[in-house]
Amino acid sequence: MARTKLTTDRNNAPATAYSTAPFQPGAGRLVLAFVLSTAPPGIGGQTAASPTASSTNGVTWESLGAAHPGTTARVMLAGFRAMTQANVASAPLRFTFPGLQGACAWSVFEYDGVDTGGTNGSAAVLSPTAQSLSGASHDSGRSPAGRVTVGAIALAGNIGSATPGTGSSEVDKQSVAGFAGGSGLLHTQDRPASGTAESLRWTWTPQAQAAALVLELKGVPVSGSDEQEELLRRFEPILFMHPEESFFPSDAKRYLEHCALWRAQAPFDTKDSWGGTGSPYPRVPMIARDRISARPGEPGTPLDTPVNLLDTPTEERFLELGGWKDKAQTTQQSVTATSTHPYADRGEIANRYSTVPELEASRFWYHGEVVPQGRLRTLLNAAPESDVLGAHFGALKNPTLLCYFLFYPAHEQPLSPDSYCRNVEAKEVGACGGSWGCVAVLLEQDDKDGPYTPLYIGLTGEHLLQPSDLTVGRPYAVDDARRINMNVERWRPAGATPLLPDVVADHPKVSVARGSHSMSMSAGKQWGMVYTEDISPQGCGRFDTPSMIPPRPDEPTVWEDLAVILAKMSAGGVLNPLGWAAGFVAGMAERFEGGLSVVGGPGGAAFDQPDYPAAGSGRTIKPTDVGSLPEFGSQVEDWRSRQGLDVQGRRYDFIVDRTAQKWWPSEPGSPTPGGFRGRWGPRVETDPLGRRAGMRFPDFPRMFFLALADGKAKSQL
Repeated sequence: MARTKLTTDRNNAPATAYSTAPFQPGAGRLVLAFVLSTAPPGIGGQTAASPTASSTNGVTWESLGAAHPGTTARVMLAGFRAMTQANVASAPLRFTFPGLQGACAWSVFEYDGVDTGGTNGSAAVLSPTAQSLSGASHDSGRSPAGRVTVGAIALAGNIGSATPGTGSSEVDKQSVAGFAGGSGLLHTQDRPASGTAESLRWTWTPQAQAAALVLELKGVPVSGSDEQEELLRRFEPILFMHPEESFFPSDAKRYLEHCALWRAQAPFDTKDSWGGTGSPYPRVPMIARDRISARPGEPGTPLDTPVNLLDTPTEERFLELGGWKDKAQTTQQSVTATSTHPYADRGEIANRYSTVPELEASRFWYHGEVVPQGRLRTLLNAAPESDVLGAHFGALKNPTLLCYFLFYPAHEQPLSPDSYCRNVEAKEVGACGGSWGCVAVLLEQDDKDGPYTPLYIGLTGEHLLQPSDLTVGRPYAVDDARRINMNVERWRPAGATPLLPDVVADHPKVSVARGSHSMSMSAGKQWGMVYTEDISPQGCGRFDTPSMIPPRPDEPTVWEDLAVILAKMSAGGVLNPLGWAAGFVAGMAERFEGGLSVVGGPGGAAFDQPDYPAAGSGRTIKPTDVGSLPEFGSQVEDWRSRQGLDVQGRRYDFIVDRTAQKWWPSEPGSPTPGGFRGRWGPRVETDPLGRRAGMRFPDFPRMFFLALADGKAKSQL
């Protein structure tokens, strides 16, 4: 609901009627008018009166109520409403009093996007309340999520100004001073449709008698995709990206359209299985790059066919955009008899996003899914942990889960720099093409027609550890592939310091670590678990798990270990202390295969301490309705996510529709699984855990509720 100021002024001359300047309200707008009047000139006994309101352009005005400030009757506050159904002529608004008044001030403004039902704005205006009070402040207690709150206050006496509460905005202020009569201040403000700004309130100096008139505005009823978009826009996250970040949330459909689609057969991590086992080299994809059609009627080869969407334990599909590279980091764009493909070529992916206009324009995009109560119940009933999840679901009041899916064209997660590993395997151990993240917000409603209130927030990435005790993890769940975690915390719990997430209106601020895109509500270095111990990389990433380390037939003695380390130190230069240090590290890495503990933390390759960027240190991605605040820095991008965007005959939507958009997997638990269930990046060689292969799309709602259950079980939520 957007506000537009129409007219405001004052008249300090005594009169029985006052007229505003002519103004023309828009069609279908709710117009509000607040008026302050003072007692007529004279000694004792005079009182300010409540007026009627009228105009000559056919607009009908209804009273919202009136009140005198405190115990004085020398000032009066009154309010009116009107609804325009069509365009009307410009005309003044006239306030007519039953007797002479000393002075008058007014403030008139309008709102669009309100409920136009009822009579003359009756459906849009909820619970108008006028009251008398005194003091130096007034808290209306009105803070309804999803509704704009509007208020006017009249302060008796020579009060210079009034200050609105945090998150509210001043509309107008007018002071009047009638000759030998009363004086006063009229102040109007509104509070956004947010569940996090302070309730509508005022403070002023010095103490004074006051009258307040406060009401709530109900927006136009919406349904279907309109209602989904309204909810998603309300809680859109603000992302603070790392200053050295190369990959940003992007439109998954445009990525897919520029990829090649490949067939893979078990065993999946050998190139002979790509493009058909035993087929002649060079191997070719099922659909070449830039040839996939993701929607019926759009150019290219349709993705939505049974053979293209096949996914079984022995055969799968994967997308490939930038090709591969070998251990020497040389690009491998073709699968030949002599080529090797241990890693995805993320440099080529970055190059395409900087040189292909369609891909560059697809950045700063999220995909949103609204999962209402009925669908949530169905999804959780289909989960293997349905008994546990159902119990937590049943304790919620009319829950709705918002999921903001963040697609990254590539993922980079080397072993921690503090592990002393500098080999290529350590750099590439957790890197892949095509990965997913998610910001999830769980909402509740006291009743099904009531406002939504945020209850919990979920962020994907590393499993974050308790800062005060690194042996304790925060509430979390891991996906079935054991590649990404969902961390869940309560939304701005009362009494917490600091109050997290920090928000602008209802938009949570989130810091995103470089490369891994792990997310946190706090900036700075934070410990997290990347891998569980049983699948933690070993030997500086040369082995995917402890069990894969080959046995050493003749275990060396400590003297043999020491001899190798001393030899490395000597090679660094007898008179060069820096050379000794480098030799010591190299010797340790060689003899102990890089399995050195991370300095200052839990230890081992399972853990990491990424740097979550501070606000404004890199790019800031924000909702369009949030201004560019100083803390956002100089590189600010608005979310580009839209519905019905047409680009060269192709349609792009940000709201997920799993029935119409076949690049999404079907609902978990569907009797006939469908949609694209393959990998969003290429398979690579010698990758038994699929750690360096593109990700499959995780079941984020299930992960969210598993993390919620974990937090409840550990008494952390």
